[in-house]
Amino acid sequence: MPKASIQSFFDPATFTVTYVVADPQTQRAAIMDSVLDYDPKSGRTSHTSADKVIAFVKQAGLHVEWLLETHAHADHLSAAPYLQDQLGGGIGIGRHICTVQAVFKKVFNAKDMRTDGAEFDHLFEDGEEFKIGNIHVHDGVTEAEFVALRTARDKTLAMPVLILPAVQISVRAGHLPTAEDNGVSHLKIPINLL
Repeated sequence: MPKASIQSFFDPATFTVTYVVADPQTQRAAIMDSVLDYDPKSGRTSHTSADKVIAFVKQAGLHVEWLLETHAHADHLSAAPYLQDQLGGGIGIGRHICTVQAVFKKVFNAKDMRTDGAEFDHLFEDGEEFKIGNIHVHDGVTEAEFVALRTARDKTLAMPVLILPAVQISVRAGHLPTAEDNGVSHLKIPINLL
């Protein structure tokens, strides 16, 4: 079995890591947990972090098959749609994102938010295997086990600064909310709910 090549990209603003996992034999790759730069003071986004990943992928001659989200992020916004436009690949996440979408649709009163995972190109089943080139990938834990591990860990942490904007983007596969009649996308902040 081929050994994966892994390159990490640390984002100091969110203290998160994006990974490029590649099969050196086929040059096929997946990008995991990409970061869309977001300034919470101004509400502006930029692609500085994602552009570093793009530069690496192009310099290495990689062909992106997957843009993977390990979960709905609370600590950073996803750059998956931007990377997909630039590099291709399908956006994938675990099927249980549908449950997460249903919860946050209510929290944010987001009438435009779908709850069937349709924004993603692929919804992975627990234990589903897939390939990156010739490398067979499986998660090793069920979605329920992952959620339990995250929940236990998260109880020890303060609420992430970007949780409210990040979740609204994450559950939409990295897409911004539908623009309103003024042509601007808006993120919502529920007052005294959480």
